[in-house]
Amino acid sequence: MKKFIPISLVFFAVVFFSACEYEFIKPLDPGIDPNEPQSFSSDILPIFEAQDCVSCHSSVGTQFSLEAGSAYQNILNLNLADTGNPEQSVLYTVPDPTNPDQHPATYTTEQAARVLIWIQQGAQNN
Repeated sequence: MKKFIPISLVFFAVVFFSACEYEFIKPLDPGIDPNEPQSFSSDILPIFEAQDCVSCHSSVGTQFSLEAGSAYQNILNLNLADTGNPEQSVLYTVPDPTNPDQHPATYTTEQAARVLIWIQQGAQNN
């Protein structure tokens, strides 16, 4: 009986810890060179227009604006682009193309890659 308790505890620990699972967004390979500079004005802003993000995220909406004149400052002020941990940035993870139920608008694989690369490159206002 004394051997049964430690064996049971080990079994329980193995089962318990093997049940833990973390789901991280794995960037899909859209064929974009990560060394290719991404421009906020010519690569990132057009994504907000193309995905109709501006219809909800505008100066008249209830949330922050992603309109051309205020998008960059709002992204900075709300820390939506985390250059220290780009893969966890709200600007990248919320419109996740692999989870369309999370947000009404989702990026295409290419758009998601461009946003991630732009954040990895320092999220510059260029």
